[in-house]
Amino acid sequence: MTQMESGRPVQTGRLLGNILLTNALGVATYANEGIAFRTGFSVAEILGAKPGRLWGGRMPRSFYDEMWRTIRDKRSSFVGSVTNRSKAGREYAELLTVCPLEGSDGSVQYLALRPAAIEDADRFVREWRAVFKSPSIAAAPVVSWLSEWFPGELSQGAERDTGGFFSDWTLRHWSGVLRDRFQRRFDDRALIAAAKADPQAYQAIYEKYFETIERYFMRHLPGQRDQAFDLAQDTFIRAFERLDGYETRNAAYGTYLLRIAHSILLNSFRRQPMVDLSLTEAPSVMPAPELSNWIWEMPELTVRERLALSAYYREGYSVREMSVRFECSENAAKLLLSRARKKLRPLLSGS
Repeated sequence: MTQMESGRPVQTGRLLGNILLTNALGVATYANEGIAFRTGFSVAEILGAKPGRLWGGRMPRSFYDEMWRTIRDKRSSFVGSVTNRSKAGREYAELLTVCPLEGSDGSVQYLALRPAAIEDADRFVREWRAVFKSPSIAAAPVVSWLSEWFPGELSQGAERDTGGFFSDWTLRHWSGVLRDRFQRRFDDRALIAAAKADPQAYQAIYEKYFETIERYFMRHLPGQRDQAFDLAQDTFIRAFERLDGYETRNAAYGTYLLRIAHSILLNSFRRQPMVDLSLTEAPSVMPAPELSNWIWEMPELTVRERLALSAYYREGYSVREMSVRFECSENAAKLLLSRARKKLRPLLSGS
């Protein structure tokens, strides 16, 4: 639903406005949770990709030619209605408002916005045209306008920092923040590309992540260092065998390795009669076949709690990686796990 505040729409619940920023080549450098929810592609999948290849490309070639002539050649704003396709394959009509942005160094970006409530589209477009009159626009009027239409997208620091060009502001508070957040993933892309071109270059990935993977096995196999080392080696062998099919946008490579490691760990447990679930301070023991069929589907847990437990214990996410996946702070991710564990204790003990 949408509430109104001072005659403006305020985002509530799942109803979020969409913000997408690309570089001069049309490659996404910033995407908010609203557009991720709208398209079905995660923020991580959108960054570094061209939107047209993910959810666009459904319109005639003439439509896109006209859009690029307007925003690139004429350096003017473009408004249109497009048909897109979500990750799940659903086609939907979409309002498209795109404008060019120029920074103090002459660099060019493109910004696409959509209001949270489509019934406000006419007023949104009128105000949008008035605000984005020039590519070299000052940050102050834009930030003020954005704070009313997209209140959840601006931190207090971002709202106070209104000096210079708006394009420079986006680098500091939008794309720059996401770049820092996903820096490890961006660094991995170069390593993976090099390893695909030259298999010997995979050594760099091995050296970067081996301790992380070995520690993962050591946590679950206390006192069994030799077995942990062997299983870590198996993880990298399996990952190397699948390297050609790995898509860098799907997950951080460290997370991908942890998922393989977790699968290998479960297989090693299934060769044993019992599994230490390690969910409480006094670990409960559960037959291995039940691990994947019972604990993750308990009705006493909320959907978010089940996802959190599965991410942490089943998929091998760290708390930091969970905070990225669930779009929350690390403390919030820890609290979510804690609540889920408390619910499990009486159930696991049979009380």
